[in-house]
Amino acid sequence: MSSFVHLCWISVSVFLYGVETFALNISTQNQLPNVTVAQEEEDRGWESLFLQLRASLPSFSQPIRPYTLLTTTEHYQYLMSFSLELRKAAARHRRKLETQAAVRSWLVSSATCELDYQWMDLGPAFWPRWLRQTDCEASDGTKSCSFPIGMKCARAQTTHINILAWHCMEIRDGTIKCLWRQVPYPVVTACNCSCK
Repeated sequence: MSSFVHLCWISVSVFLYGVETFALNISTQNQLPNVTVAQEEEDRGWESLFLQLRASLPSFSQPIRPYTLLTTTEHYQYLMSFSLELRKAAARHRRKLETQAAVRSWLVSSATCELDYQWMDLGPAFWPRWLRQTDCEASDGTKSCSFPIGMKCARAQTTHINILAWHCMEIRDGTIKCLWRQVPYPVVTACNCSCK
């Protein structure tokens, strides 16, 4: 990694300041760790050149400085109280959202018209004898599907199914002939909330 950093530094040096700077940079890299005061000043010069180079970059490619927090006691107390206020505000907002969700759920459930069903015995003359008869929720006069009150559940869609009915008829010569006939039977398939 270190050689990669040196290579990048060398290429930037050659690009900006030419070959003389490149030769100077190579000679300073191969020196021993004990650094003189003059060399420290030269390093500071390189650092300022680097800062100038960084400042000349377009704004979108400049590095972003990390956010620094204020660390005095007054600022710490301010941040802590602010954090407590934020927590209280977040709790109030959460309670408000929960209340709104509960009211919305109640409105939707009270405005929804569901199908009720009961099993009906059609008697021995029909097949199938037992049918599940569907209808809209029974509105007993007090229950309404709207808020404010004023609407009720009504049949929105019905369909017909064919069931068999045992049908007997007397023929001219006095004999009785019986057979199964298809009979349409209405079935409610959907309800909606509508005006009374």
